Amino acid sequence: MRFGIETLAYVAAAVPVVLALLYAIDFTWRRRALERLGNSAMIGRMLETLSMRRRLLKAVVLAIGMTGLAIAVARPQVEGESSWQQRGIDVVIVVDFSRSMLAEDVYPNRFERSLIELYQLVDELEANRVAVVAIAGEGAFFPLTHDLDSVRGFLAGIGPLDMPPGSDLGKGVALARCILFPEQADSQECRAVGSRSGGGAPLEADEMLSKPALAAPPRDDRARALVLMTDGGDTGKGLIEELGRAAEQGIHTYVVGVGTEAGELIPTFDADRKQIGWQRQPGSESYYTARLEIDRLEEAMKVAGELGELFLLRGKTFRRGDLVAKLQTLKKGNLDQRVVHKRVEVFHWFLFPALLLLIIEACIGERRRRPA
Repeated sequence: MRFGIETLAYVAAAVPVVLALLYAIDFTWRRRALERLGNSAMIGRMLETLSMRRRLLKAVVLAIGMTGLAIAVARPQVEGESSWQQRGIDVVIVVDFSRSMLAEDVYPNRFERSLIELYQLVDELEANRVAVVAIAGEGAFFPLTHDLDSVRGFLAGIGPLDMPPGSDLGKGVALARCILFPEQADSQECRAVGSRSGGGAPLEADEMLSKPALAAPPRDDRARALVLMTDGGDTGKGLIEELGRAAEQGIHTYVVGVGTEAGELIPTFDADRKQIGWQRQPGSESYYTARLEIDRLEEAMKVAGELGELFLLRGKTFRRGDLVAKLQTLKKGNLDQRVVHKRVEVFHWFLFPALLLLIIEACIGERRRRPA
């Protein structure tokens, strides 16, 4: 047993000792007062109805009652258990880390603006599990987790210049599917997309992924969602095919198109990450303009059907609230379940008996009836 106020626990231990000492002092003082009277006959008549047993009983009951009261005030606690469940959905956010996301047609640039919106989106998903996939020529991921601060730290630690050139959005969607369905991580398909992700470890062997993702039942009726933030530039060829597979698995897909149709030039950087110019067309002196590939994104959304929706992030307009509302209406399920050990207050075990004893002590008289 523990006490919420440990200092009062020591006081409770001292209560019976102090009361015993006070009782002894009171007994000694009474005896000396009677001795000073000097008339033994008169003293005998005065003490004829006085019961020493009753006095002793009152003292014992008072000591026990006061001790119990002191223990109750010290807030005694015992170890208890309770089952804890967290309900929500699993969300994987796939972010385009290609060089075209450095274009500045959206302030401050497409990538930075995407992160700003993503951070605010993550803040509103705190009751759910979130994973992040960074995709360019290859992918890197942070597994499903309730620890949203770690998700932010992962995103803050890398940028487009840290990733291989390119934009294989299909691989990003495939990796997201494998994260959302960890029971499929041993499949050949997930082995292929996971072999270069997560620091070079195969997806099924990645300890960071397997533990948080498998904390919830692998087969659950909770909804799973995919949010893809991209300008639509895709050097791969599997985006539409992968979105179709996601739809077959019941994954809700929301694509956020970042940029403008007018587009903007892509800055280039040296080894010290200082801008040195603009990206040119392959084999040409003309500069390359990165535009929002809205037609490609709309075509991809047709594959997702009723499970998909396209949002646009251009200029100052972005319907993040609508996206959050869509996610919050999805069916929630058990994400995590555990037994939580906590302290349970048991002051009432001592308080009510102590009060009862104090009432009994007040009702006990020190004198017995005179014999008839």
